[in-house]
Amino acid sequence: MKPWAAITGLSVAAATGGWVARLLRSPAVRAWEQSELPIRQIGRLSCKLGGTGPGTALLLHGLVATGDVFGRSPDILAVDHEVAVPDLAGFGRSLDEGSSAPRSPLITSRRCQEPWNTWTAPLPC
Repeated sequence: MKPWAAITGLSVAAATGGWVARLLRSPAVRAWEQSELPIRQIGRLSCKLGGTGPGTALLLHGLVATGDVFGRSPDILAVDHEVAVPDLAGFGRSLDEGSSAPRSPLITSRRCQEPWNTWTAPLPC
């Protein structure tokens, strides 16, 4: 290995370690709490479902993440909305073939059974 490659690798590792240490001390990360919505299996997807109300909120995580990134936000939305937070296929609990989460044949929301082009709410399911 070339000496400059080793030095570069060590520099990147040190910078990454410093960034992670700083991140873990941040107020936002220290205050993070997990959602208390119940987890259901819908087919092969694991989904947190909860709330009642006239509107439906679907929270989708990005790549290399899970529905846990939303923390307690789904709980707050569930006060006056139906909320669905799936772990997309291949991520989080949707990877668990032997998951013990209760199985549900459908998301209970009426919205989920309507054709997508009829949705009028800003956050349809």
